[in-house]
Amino acid sequence: SGAATVVAPSYPPSITNNDIDGEKAARTSPAQNSDIDSPYSASLHDSEPTENKPTPSHHTPSLYPVQSHIQHPTSLPREAAFVAILCTAQLFTQASLGQAIAPLHIIGASFSVSSQPGQLSWFPAAYSLTVGTFILIAGRLGDLYGHKRFFIAGWIWYGVWSLLCGFAVYVRHSPVFFDVCRGMQGIGPAFLLPNALAILGRTYEQGRRKEMVFSIFGATAPSGFVLGA
Repeated sequence: SGAATVVAPSYPPSITNNDIDGEKAARTSPAQNSDIDSPYSASLHDSEPTENKPTPSHHTPSLYPVQSHIQHPTSLPREAAFVAILCTAQLFTQASLGQAIAPLHIIGASFSVSSQPGQLSWFPAAYSLTVGTFILIAGRLGDLYGHKRFFIAGWIWYGVWSLLCGFAVYVRHSPVFFDVCRGMQGIGPAFLLPNALAILGRTYEQGRRKEMVFSIFGATAPSGFVLGA
């Protein structure tokens, strides 16, 4: 009765809450104290002051499109004149192409190259080449700096080089100079067409009136070719 009772320890030994907390602290403490040894500690744990962080650079205002709002013509005669002036851009673009295709051999005879197909093909091709090349660039420039500005500049450019094309026959009868003038002439319609379309598109809201105006603009293409031929 006086013998002591020995209780065998249980296996596995029971884990108390204090042991779990101590284990967590032991696992997290190396990570917290490893800032000195780790080369990435500054980027992970140190917060840089906001005033020292570089701010994103702002885009220059010239790279944003110019949102021009064009006032609708107040009367029917003004609207008819407005649409007619813009449609002449398409009309004269195709007229300048037709006026070099239909009388091609007559122009070739003026430069004494009527029997040279290679020279004759450049009379309409030089014009078409620059129109197709610069039309997208001109539309983008109109978005950035204003469509009316480039529409007027296109007419001035087209008029000057059309005049030089007419006098090219008196420059030593050289077809090369005429080809250069034709190529430079095509830059004018390249600036006229996209900016005229943009002005019409920003003037009219969606509806039947806008569809009618764009139909008139499209109808001037074959009419212009017939006029030039």
